Amino acid sequence: MRCPVCGCEHHVVIETRRHDDEDGVIRRRRKCGHCQFRWSTAEVPVNVPASVTRLAATWVVRRVTV
Repeated sequence: MRCPVCGCEHHVVIETRRHDDEDGVIRRRRKCGHCQFRWSTAEVPVNVPASVTRLAATWVVRRVTV
């Protein structure tokens, strides 16, 4: 992840909060190590359907990305 102001990849997570009332959303406060800019991100879980494929007499379960 890059800083939205300077584009630097060096940042730290200041605070992490899990919101159970919002379907498992995780909010993080981040701070750039270069310009000290702070911003928020939200991580939302995505339900990915699974597909099953048979290869050489074994079953392999793969996650299908949409």
